[in-house]
Amino acid sequence: MEYCEAGDLQQFLKKQNGKQLKEERVWRFFIEMCLGLNYLHSFKILHRDIKSMNIFLGKDNQVKIGDLGVARQLVQTNAMAETVVGTPYYLSPELCEEKPYNHKSDIWSLGCVLYELCTFHYPFEAMNRMALMVKILKGRPNAIMGYSEGLRKLSKELLNKDQRKRPSLPEIFRMESMKEKMKQLGYSLEDHLQQLSEHKAIAQGKPLPPPRTNQSADKPGTAQESSRDMNKPEEAATKQRKLNSNRGQAAVGLKAAEKRNNLLMQKNNNADPNI
Repeated sequence: MEYCEAGDLQQFLKKQNGKQLKEERVWRFFIEMCLGLNYLHSFKILHRDIKSMNIFLGKDNQVKIGDLGVARQLVQTNAMAETVVGTPYYLSPELCEEKPYNHKSDIWSLGCVLYELCTFHYPFEAMNRMALMVKILKGRPNAIMGYSEGLRKLSKELLNKDQRKRPSLPEIFRMESMKEKMKQLGYSLEDHLQQLSEHKAIAQGKPLPPPRTNQSADKPGTAQESSRDMNKPEEAATKQRKLNSNRGQAAVGLKAAEKRNNLLMQKNNNADPNI
């Protein structure tokens, strides 16, 4: 269990007292939420309750997705779930209609959090649950003001009422605005995918995959840089020790996560489907 000294995203927004967040801060939160959620989806885990209160903040406001109390693991990537769960303001249209749903429902909730970051409001609000569901199904959120066209367009795509047209996380990572901001703010999708492939290998008891390398000579991690590291055996040994330590921690963490997930699946199977 990790301590999140900065509280959660909902508390962070309340502390702003209505003062609009800088776009860079919005993008940082969003990118880190995407990386965390992509990790879950890669293991076929639906969070099912993405909301600002479940986005915890560690040191330097680093995002940590928490509260997997209603999470569910799908048997296969294209499988669908049917139990209605989640917080009303973040419910997707398919959940409101009690239709089968998949990871795209988490994407809708992610879009709600992004809208909340930009406006300090939920995209759809009403006095009671039934009126709220009608707005989610038929209404349109107020336009986001004061942010770039790329961010506003992204918000609209995440809140597409047709889950088939809603982007998946790999599709979000391929968007030009997303790629540009990740590069600008120093986030590496390659590092994320490398860590993900290592953790999958550990979970499956397979050998670790070779590190991803960049072929371009003007990028970090190139053959030239590797050659420089080889000339410094002490630094290379230190790096290897850190890598082995991280992999060991990942193995322990994945075993604990697998145990928690098995308990969650047993709990969900025994739960009242009308919750």
